[in-house]
Amino acid sequence: MPLHDAALIPDTASVNAVLAREVDHLPSVSVVLARLLQLTRDDATSIDDLVKLVETDPAMGAAVLRRANSAAYGLRYKIATLKQAVVVLGFTNVRSIALEVLLYERLIRRVNSDFDYLSYWRHSLAVAYLCRAMARQLGYPDADIAHSAGLLHDIGKIIMQVYGRISYSAILPQLQENACSAHEAERRLVGIGHDALGAYFCKRWEFPRPITLAVSLHHQRFASLTLESHERLLAAIVALANFMAWTQGLGSFKAPQPPALQPEVYESIDTGKLDLNEMLRAMDSELQATAVFYNFRFPSLPAVRETLLRTNLDLGRLNADYVYLERQNPRNNAAVSHIKENLVLPHQSLVPEEIIENTFRAIRQDFSFDRLYLLENEPKSRHLKPVYAHCAEGAAPLPAGLEWELNPFFEPILESLRHRVPVVVAGATPQEEKLLRDLGVDELGLVPVTRNGQSAGLIGMDNCRSKQPVQLANLSVVSIIASEMALALEHARLFESYRKRALFDPLTQVYNRGAMEDTLNALFEQAKRGERTLAIAMVDIDFFKKFNDAFGHLVGDDVLKMVAGLMQKTCRPTDHVGRFGGEEFIFILPDTSFVAALHFAERFRLRVEQLGQLLEKRFAGRPLTVSMGVAAYETGCPGGKTLISRADQALYAAKDSGRNCIRGYCKGQLVEPKPTV
Repeated sequence: MPLHDAALIPDTASVNAVLAREVDHLPSVSVVLARLLQLTRDDATSIDDLVKLVETDPAMGAAVLRRANSAAYGLRYKIATLKQAVVVLGFTNVRSIALEVLLYERLIRRVNSDFDYLSYWRHSLAVAYLCRAMARQLGYPDADIAHSAGLLHDIGKIIMQVYGRISYSAILPQLQENACSAHEAERRLVGIGHDALGAYFCKRWEFPRPITLAVSLHHQRFASLTLESHERLLAAIVALANFMAWTQGLGSFKAPQPPALQPEVYESIDTGKLDLNEMLRAMDSELQATAVFYNFRFPSLPAVRETLLRTNLDLGRLNADYVYLERQNPRNNAAVSHIKENLVLPHQSLVPEEIIENTFRAIRQDFSFDRLYLLENEPKSRHLKPVYAHCAEGAAPLPAGLEWELNPFFEPILESLRHRVPVVVAGATPQEEKLLRDLGVDELGLVPVTRNGQSAGLIGMDNCRSKQPVQLANLSVVSIIASEMALALEHARLFESYRKRALFDPLTQVYNRGAMEDTLNALFEQAKRGERTLAIAMVDIDFFKKFNDAFGHLVGDDVLKMVAGLMQKTCRPTDHVGRFGGEEFIFILPDTSFVAALHFAERFRLRVEQLGQLLEKRFAGRPLTVSMGVAAYETGCPGGKTLISRADQALYAAKDSGRNCIRGYCKGQLVEPKPTV
């Protein structure tokens, strides 16, 4: 795929829109940096080439010698020349040192004091060292390139900090409390993410293509892109190394959670086969050696890190399923198989319990099993437990509280989960014997249930009453029916998702007008019965059309999302937030008096004003503010529509008063709130 593809690299106009100066007027990156990255691509490169290149920058040459003579390398004698350093430490070591020193001295260290450049640099080094260690374990063809990609993966943050209309440090408070991912919040606030911005300059500065791709894709989906296998693997390595660094307390800033891992990472890398302890040891060793040189500290928890990271990798897989869930259309699924008439039974309901019951009844009728049960695999705790059972008449029910910890001695179960194949458990190990004793059977059939290509659980089958053997051949047919059940359960999940989606505005992910009107009507009836107080606040983005006209509809969409997100962060758990139409939103505030609602509205108005001040360099001449109208339930108010009408009157009064202010409607009068200290 060419690097000018918009899916990978933004165009110059998009980049110019977020920078204080146009791209053509920015100073170019050091020629030495670009050449250092290109050296590994030339098999004819000699030691003299590297020495000559480093010597072109005397300050860098001196810094490289200081690093080479530091405790990091534990040499017994002092290295006096760059050529000696290359001979003793090796070409790739000196090249890596030169690259790190150059980036730090010429770019990182010159960032203004508002930016925590040491945390950023510590994170970049940690990712670089993890990338190199992982590349060696996975057989990636050039571990040196992996190190460089890790070192440069967040370079867009530095560019944004130094040259952005809005500096990275200015948006950090928003990133740290935003409900969406940090890079998505960057895009909404600034107009571009650090990954895309970094990739643009990597291409402009003619960095090697694999590095540019890794910088572009370390937060992005890339399954649909046409990439070479080594490019795909490097993108996955950098994304995983970045995730690992965050889980170890080595992020570039304080965040409530590590970044979500793309599903492609798990498709490209078998994390279960990685020697995580060795990777962390390598990272610790290199970071400890460089900590004195760069004057920073880092957390050291070697005794617990591997367990922590294994847990986080499992959580990352679940987070990836959640954050990157693709929209699917049930109509596009393959036609139901006609192998047996019973295969259509799972699809006759959209209620999960009915789907499972219909499927189990069909299997029992066809194969005369005494009991069937759905065993759920909990990846976090690695436990297997029954969550649904279907028993023939006269068959003993499953004992309560059954649960089994999966360990290497449950090989048939693990094989069924890993390879998605049916198996018969006959008590080959003490653990299997205990499982069979718990169930009161001599043998057990297991068929995997898959979701999105992954094993989500197992169907267990036994003959606890008849004592008939479980035939493996029958399980192969059951697995076909199980796949239809899994598909039907996915349809049910999607149906529930679509049902919920019908309540939400697709752009801002807050409730839509219909859902808010239903909620208001229900709460209004409670207020009418005297059970609670109730207030609402209408919100209108000031001069929103001018945002669309000046910056385009995509930027307008970002403004709507930012305001909606700020509403969600400002309100209480019992409050309700919705988009009423266009640029108009609504707060429903149960258990809130009119005066309290005015105070709440003023607090929200100020938060929007502060956000607008942060974004004033992005939206030159278009300050982001809101006008608000407040109304509360009063005796005699006929309904929710009247309450909305009153709040609307107050809103229009606020707009007529110059905007960026609040007005209330109380006892037939428009009210201007008293200023608070």
